[in-house]
Amino acid sequence: MHILIVNDDGPPSNQSSPYVHSLVKSLQDAGHIVSVVLPHTQRSWIGKAHIIGQTVKPTYFRPGTLHQDDGTTHSRPLAASEKEQEEWVLVDGTPASCVQIGLYHFFQDRGPIDLVVSGPNYGRNSTAVFSLSSGTLGGALEAANYWSEGSCFQEVVGEEGDADEEEQKLRERESEGGDKGNNVGEKVGRHTHKHFKWAPRFTDVYQSVEDAPPGNDGWAVKEGYTSVTPLKANFMHAAVQTQGELKLRPTQLPDMKSLSLSESQPSQKHFYALINYEDAYVQPLILEALKSRFTPDTYTLITSLSELPTPSTPLLQISSYETLPFENALSHPSSTLVNAYIIRKALIRKHYLSTTAYNWTTKNPSSILATNIKPACEFEVDYAEFLDDALVEAWELRESWQRGEGKNREEREWWILKPGMSDRGQGIRLFSSEEELQDIFDGWEAERPDSDDEDDGEEDEETDLDEITKRAGKGKEKEGDFIVTSHLRHFIAQPYIHPPLLLPGNLRKFHIRTYILACGSLKVYVYKQMLALFAASPYTAPSTTKSDEANITDLSAHLTNTCLQSGSHDGAISSFFSLPSSQLSSSAKEAIFTQICETTGEVFEAAARGMSVHFQTLPNAFEVFGLDFLVDETGVAWLLEVNAFPDFKQTGEELSGLIGGLWNGVVGIAVGGFFGVEGEKDEGVGDMVLVRNIDLGRR
Repeated sequence: MHILIVNDDGPPSNQSSPYVHSLVKSLQDAGHIVSVVLPHTQRSWIGKAHIIGQTVKPTYFRPGTLHQDDGTTHSRPLAASEKEQEEWVLVDGTPASCVQIGLYHFFQDRGPIDLVVSGPNYGRNSTAVFSLSSGTLGGALEAANYWSEGSCFQEVVGEEGDADEEEQKLRERESEGGDKGNNVGEKVGRHTHKHFKWAPRFTDVYQSVEDAPPGNDGWAVKEGYTSVTPLKANFMHAAVQTQGELKLRPTQLPDMKSLSLSESQPSQKHFYALINYEDAYVQPLILEALKSRFTPDTYTLITSLSELPTPSTPLLQISSYETLPFENALSHPSSTLVNAYIIRKALIRKHYLSTTAYNWTTKNPSSILATNIKPACEFEVDYAEFLDDALVEAWELRESWQRGEGKNREEREWWILKPGMSDRGQGIRLFSSEEELQDIFDGWEAERPDSDDEDDGEEDEETDLDEITKRAGKGKEKEGDFIVTSHLRHFIAQPYIHPPLLLPGNLRKFHIRTYILACGSLKVYVYKQMLALFAASPYTAPSTTKSDEANITDLSAHLTNTCLQSGSHDGAISSFFSLPSSQLSSSAKEAIFTQICETTGEVFEAAARGMSVHFQTLPNAFEVFGLDFLVDETGVAWLLEVNAFPDFKQTGEELSGLIGGLWNGVVGIAVGGFFGVEGEKDEGVGDMVLVRNIDLGRR
């Protein structure tokens, strides 16, 4: 059928007209042709009135997302050359005016109208007090009384609108590149834009008065008498056949024998996936995880957001931080899932991580963070010459240096220096005296190329050190881990962990790389399949390892990050739980893993609760972090750092299955859980150990 929809509540609005869009969509889904003419604003309690003397002007409404107030109103209809889009007509008149204009002045190209539906009304029209005044009923009465009588409106051609409309017209012409023929009455789109004046024909009314015998009110007024007509508002005496229960025709139900007694299957949920991780090592692992977890009809791979049917279509995007559609994720929290939180520097910047741990342990002195994260001295340095001023409040450092005065290198306390925004082991140095620390900064200063266009501004806290280094080095390849003090500024110094745990038969220092899934607001999982990354050289005390440069410690025995090792060597990376039991017993491995789980859960809760400005979770986001732990000779697992977007390719092809298992678990938990999609297999999820489940109240 061709159905005309009118109402008295106006265009879709969650506050005043929440039901009309749903009604239109339901009728369209049932296969009907639906035309819509609505008042441009709320017109309740106006009955079956028309506004005498007013020029009724239409505008054109293009519906947005169902249940969202994102539709748009335009002063001119959609141009014929534009992409097909649903368009309703809004008029600055009454519901009765909408009926007249919809029946006789628009939508003739769709064929005759078979049914007029007035509503649905926001309030109840169930009693006489509402029914006598309802604009919704007024629209229905107008259709019932005048469907075949013709229009009571006259189309106005060539009449200009009011000042506001003319101004809007000029603005739209400018934005469209000139005048495209937007005069009243000229067809430039799917509708002919026209104005209307109320022009009723009372000929039949006057003739009925002439033909009626004396005694009615029309005759009395015509003859010059005063007519007094008593009225009674009464809806009780309706036709008998219209009273009582509304009888619906019986629905044809299938025979019970044809119905299956098996459990009914819910409708299959579906989402679109945009996977562009920009890493040839990880990209196929993510795609394989999706393929192994979900059936092909569960998701559709796309290459651009423009391929989404609507902005609110369920979407998974896994890509680099810089390309994630955070604005879209914030606008559609129930349908868009992204693979990073917007703000998480409370964890991934070393000076912020130090503050996170300090604040939390101050309030929670029994926390594991008090025993498994080394306390740090934080300071800021722009240039090496200002180092002494920067260390004025570094009390722990100065006390350590005072205790070491007059002692040789072997007897002094050793510290490790870390740039607050570095990753991949860049900028790491060891020192035991103020002179050695000064030499480190002087060395960086000497290596810095002359530059007249240095960026004096503060770097974004989410900017990677790689990007800063590229800018400082003007794109040239630099040897070693080149550091620009004026760009990094933030540094921490921590007591060096000595001696570390060394395995029998393999005296190289190693750290443990643990992958973490943070999901929503907030669940934290530890991936049990951890990595052991070994240094390039056998371990020796920092006091005994010196490079060719004076006061500079050779780091090859101390840095376990494979990014900084000049070449590959046997056993550089191993699966932690695959280490021979002759080197590390199963019970020792489990004890270390237990510490890692407890420390991880605690540090994420500390960031979420104690540093919420700098770690802001989202219910529709997840992120994979890489946490590094170092075990000392007593078996304590110390948290070194937290890395966002860890460098998976350093794992190598030999252990790529371990990373594949990680993403299998991530997809199963984060993606399947968010979209409500059941995975076919449970592989990988069993290795994801839940270590924190806290409700931060973000929905």
